[in-house]
Amino acid sequence: LADYTGTSAALALAGEGNRVYSPVSLWFALAMLSETTDGETQQQILDALGASDVDQLRDWADILWHALYLDDGTAATLLGTSIWLNEKLDFHQDTLERLAEYYYTGSFQVPMGTGEADSAITEWVSEQTKGLIGSDGKVLTTRAETLAVLASTLYFQARWSDEFDPRLTEEDEFTAADGSESAVDFMHMTQTASFLRQNGYQAASLGTSNGTMTFVLPDEGVTPAELLADPDFLTELTDSESKIYGEFRQKVQWSVPKFDVSSDLDLIPALTGMGITDVLYRGTADFPPLVDLTPVWLEEARQIARVKVDEEGVEAAAVTLLAADASEAITEDPAVCIMDLDRPFLFVIRDGDAVLFVGVVEQV
Repeated sequence: LADYTGTSAALALAGEGNRVYSPVSLWFALAMLSETTDGETQQQILDALGASDVDQLRDWADILWHALYLDDGTAATLLGTSIWLNEKLDFHQDTLERLAEYYYTGSFQVPMGTGEADSAITEWVSEQTKGLIGSDGKVLTTRAETLAVLASTLYFQARWSDEFDPRLTEEDEFTAADGSESAVDFMHMTQTASFLRQNGYQAASLGTSNGTMTFVLPDEGVTPAELLADPDFLTELTDSESKIYGEFRQKVQWSVPKFDVSSDLDLIPALTGMGITDVLYRGTADFPPLVDLTPVWLEEARQIARVKVDEEGVEAAAVTLLAADASEAITEDPAVCIMDLDRPFLFVIRDGDAVLFVGVVEQV
């Protein structure tokens, strides 16, 4: 998954301001999306994820899920997946069963385009992320044309192996990218830790009860965006694992700001950059495994993420939401045409092919 992670992170994190991205959350969402698509639409997703076919994706999903999932009372890595379906339509049950079998995906039918649907999705996300996402407002606004929403969540919580002493936390100045300064609480600690110096940055890691958290400090004159713009950056950091996690250990004097950062990323540009394009357009998207309806296309791809760091540890969460739209015909029962003219309307009077009158009625 290294190539996918490096490429997708470089694309997803392009831009300005605080940005948080979860490659794992997007990976599971795209893997689920591949199960609902076919033809070239599906092949582009497989290529972006580096898989030869859906069977390989299923194997990887099983390995990744069981390798990551943890909830032992002191640390947690929780994965969640669901698909939300427009209640006006019938969907292929075999596809929903495959999603449940290989990705543990729960299926729910809701009245799309209503507050009820938006609340149901938001409440599920909030429950999966322990309230870190979704507790302060809805995560998605569905439309009457929304066919289905794929949701993939990731929740992470861990304590520092060596916690910061809150008595050493002091206010200091943090200089933002635009040069402005603000007073921020900084945590302080000195310890022997893994340390790495590379061209353009230095990095050190703090141990947690659930892995490590590596902090990367760009050199003066180098921006985080410049590092992230290199798709090989994360791979380079990973390939240096023997150095950062053991070979070079020295005394590190930590001064870490307490922070609570979040972002809401539009992933459509990232998907396009990864070569996933057919799924975005009415004329090319191919969704027959999911539903007997055309056209269907991916209208929205978003990831909301949040990371909190304090003296005790780290808490983080992400949700990836992929919303597919369909023809407006799904907004009403196709067997019934309801013409309730209780608002301004148009009329046309014809004689054969000749249009005699066209009118607009705004008040009666």
